[in-house]
Amino acid sequence: MDYSQYYESQRDKQAEIEANRKKFPCTIRYFEEGRLEQVNEDVGRWRVIKPYVASMRYDGRGFDIYVPEGFITDQASVPKIIWPLIPPFGRHTFASVIHDHCCVHALDSMRFATEAFNSFLYLNSVPNPKRFLMVKAVGLRPRGAYATQLDAPQFK
Repeated sequence: MDYSQYYESQRDKQAEIEANRKKFPCTIRYFEEGRLEQVNEDVGRWRVIKPYVASMRYDGRGFDIYVPEGFITDQASVPKIIWPLIPPFGRHTFASVIHDHCCVHALDSMRFATEAFNSFLYLNSVPNPKRFLMVKAVGLRPRGAYATQLDAPQFK
């Protein structure tokens, strides 16, 4: 794989995200993909073994997100029946880990977490129909600390 072409395509996508603020209100300035290891195959939990890092702008403010080693994620919370269409991991892994971290720690707002998720899905070349479904799904119901703020039941 020619990494120079890969990084050039990533820069082009970041430029498109920056230029199209209505479609992508969360602008990614920098990101560094981490690494996961499976914790328990039955439960579908994964542990971060190399930190995920992201820097972005949203609503005129800067956000630096650091997902440390040891953070536990389920990646994408997808029912098994839908796995043939949307598996729990793949191109969307980075977006899922960042979204889970935002939800657990209630960074800014649920809208911020959803917009960051959308921008990272686009940046990682998740096809538009799949991206649309995934973004709509994460926006349906508050999770993690956002759910606590709204006194809604939390996902376990």
